[in-house]
Amino acid sequence: MDTFFNILKLEFMKNLIFWSKFVDMRLIALLLTVFFIVEFSAQDENTSFYLKKNNIETNHYAQNFDSEWIGYYDVEDKDYRQLIIAADSISFRFGSPFSISKQAALSKGFTFDGEKMYGMAPYNGLYYTEENDTIYAMYYQYDTYLSSNSNFVKLDNNSYLLMLPEGNDLYSFEVLFKSGNSLSIYSIDHSIEMDKIRKFTTLEKQVVDGFDAYIASPTLEEVKRFLAQKGFNESRYYRFNTKL
Repeated sequence: MDTFFNILKLEFMKNLIFWSKFVDMRLIALLLTVFFIVEFSAQDENTSFYLKKNNIETNHYAQNFDSEWIGYYDVEDKDYRQLIIAADSISFRFGSPFSISKQAALSKGFTFDGEKMYGMAPYNGLYYTEENDTIYAMYYQYDTYLSSNSNFVKLDNNSYLLMLPEGNDLYSFEVLFKSGNSLSIYSIDHSIEMDKIRKFTTLEKQVVDGFDAYIASPTLEEVKRFLAQKGFNESRYYRFNTKL
């Protein structure tokens, strides 16, 4: 990618020198400014961004989410997909509705007890309904998002800082925000926030997994300042469904 930009820059400069004989120099200066701004931004787009938590004191870590946060939250515009906040972890579950005739279910060895059907994962049973000898159920798969041994920080009564492991003691930071029955997760598109990121006291550039990466080690106060400056610029939305 760097080679591509060097070739592009060389061709641009050649053409600029040629046209400078015929075009007002003020326009040339403007074009140069725009070109280098675009080039600088494009180079950031081809990098990764990670954070370290070594400058966030462990006494700020929370042990559990407040009880009013715990529950199921529906993913906006996504059927059968929910975010689950437990006392010390966050996960997603993905629902797949299915139906089967009662006769076919029995022939496969499925059993029925009360409101649950047994014989397929999860082995604690699936809730089902029956209509006209047809069984209707929802099969769920689960995916851990923030495990119970991960770290998070309560910023205030409405928000938590999540520190999501990315391997090699590197993390991505996100902010969990709650307002009434609405829940939001804010993340960072670093390529358009580099001016703010460069204000972190500790910032270095390394190669991670073969790619250039910026690695910041902010203090909690720096994270809060970055949040106040709207550095967490991407958002996903959820709505409360029921308690866990």
